[in-house]
Amino acid sequence: MHASRDIGGNHDADVDVSASGLRIPRIIHQTWRDSNVAAHSHVAELSQRSWRSHHPDWDYRLWTDTELEPFIERYYSWFLPTWRQLNLKIKRIDAVRYCWLHHFGGMYADLDFVCIRNVEALLEGNKVVSYRSREAEKKNWRFAGNAWMASVPQHPLWISMLHHIRDYPGQEGTDMFSVLRHTGPMGLGKVIDDFLGAHGASGIRIVGSTLVGNESEPPYEFAYHARTQQWGQDWQAAARTKTRRLAARVVNQLKGLLPLKRR
Repeated sequence: MHASRDIGGNHDADVDVSASGLRIPRIIHQTWRDSNVAAHSHVAELSQRSWRSHHPDWDYRLWTDTELEPFIERYYSWFLPTWRQLNLKIKRIDAVRYCWLHHFGGMYADLDFVCIRNVEALLEGNKVVSYRSREAEKKNWRFAGNAWMASVPQHPLWISMLHHIRDYPGQEGTDMFSVLRHTGPMGLGKVIDDFLGAHGASGIRIVGSTLVGNESEPPYEFAYHARTQQWGQDWQAAARTKTRRLAARVVNQLKGLLPLKRR
């Protein structure tokens, strides 16, 4: 087993699409403010290492803050004015991840989303894959998680999502539900429902919460969302406001992948 290939700043790197039944290119996208993920937190380091360790044949691309606008400007110039006007950083991060999936395809994971086993079985035969949270299942929300997603390149769903972001009324909202409905999972859930209504079954799969968990507590089979970043909140603050049991579990999982570096 070999390590995943880091393709760095190569926007046009070839990626592996040869797997039987797997249409989605083998490339993992993650993003952070700079390239020094390990210095941010144990959970971010665990996320990065977990996706790469469980997908050793996949290429890996970490996007940093300085690369986001140039990418939008180069490939989605029509959307750039909208992107620049988005009033929260999390909205801009939400939007650019849809562009990566449209342009390259592959799989996107937030840096607080942790992989516990290879997810190719969830992707095979599908063109777009997302997940629903337990709360969304209980309350029957239109919800498609955007903290972990996968797609074939050039799928028209992502252009529909960019149009939704551009045309959404009340774009100045900054509360949680305004963000969720504008650029986040509730907006994506609506766009997917509308897309399926217009096009029928289109190879889009929304997996259940027991397979991919939007919560840090089990059950989940393939991956879980630690939800520690809180839209930019650092790990130390999140640990104080959320749970210290998660912190201990993350450190133990990280040790199971690679020894922690001494600081």
